[in-house]
Amino acid sequence: MSSARLSHFQTQFRGFLYRGHHEEDLAAQVRSVGRTGSNGRLGVYRNAYFIRLEAALAHDFPVTEKILGKKKFARCAGDYALANPSGSPSLRRFGHQFADWLRAEKSPTLGDLAAIEWAALNVFDGPDANAADMPQLQAFTPEEWPSLHIRLMPTLALLALGSNAERVWLANGEGVELEAAPIRYVALWRGEQYRPMLAALESDNYAVLAAITRASELAVASECLAEELDSDTVPQRIAATLHLALAFGWIASIELTDSVTDEQQ
Repeated sequence: MSSARLSHFQTQFRGFLYRGHHEEDLAAQVRSVGRTGSNGRLGVYRNAYFIRLEAALAHDFPVTEKILGKKKFARCAGDYALANPSGSPSLRRFGHQFADWLRAEKSPTLGDLAAIEWAALNVFDGPDANAADMPQLQAFTPEEWPSLHIRLMPTLALLALGSNAERVWLANGEGVELEAAPIRYVALWRGEQYRPMLAALESDNYAVLAAITRASELAVASECLAEELDSDTVPQRIAATLHLALAFGWIASIELTDSVTDEQQ
């Protein structure tokens, strides 16, 4: 088989695995073995592929699987795989859109639960970083605060939930029914021995941390917050949230912008 023909066959085979396309074209190129025809042999590969994807999702979202039940979860996994084919040899990131897909296609509450599980997974194997401490913040004068860049820990996740999904997750899916609830905010981060930790957040704290995530420079984050909150109270809310974040080890670094550093030099 020439390299061009092999490349074409591989492209068709990938389309067959992902979407079921090109089956008849491929079947004409695959030999039958015994009683197993070419279509049957192709089906073995496709079934094995989807079973592997389902197993990967079940591993990453065990509480969601428990709430749905194995059969319903398997159907969801298959539908998700059809809508979001894996584009990598590794399945580690395969479920990164599962929470959003569940919200849109199945249930917002299931999406919340899956979002917590995905965040917990990233907390466990996300990148390492040393946490900043209070003396690092106190080293800067009040006049320097607007020019500070705050970088949050890479494994910190901030979630806005419209359900009691955090209670279901903490209970490992047992004894608590997943249901819609008033909006609530939670943070997940890496604790000792890489254990995922979860805590409820006040809406102000969530708003400040979310603004810092979008724009690390405090002056820019403050402008964003002034559009959402009472502008007169923004400085106090930022200060209170930074103290909370430092106490929990959610801040990775506190630095002046390059422009301020250059002026001081």
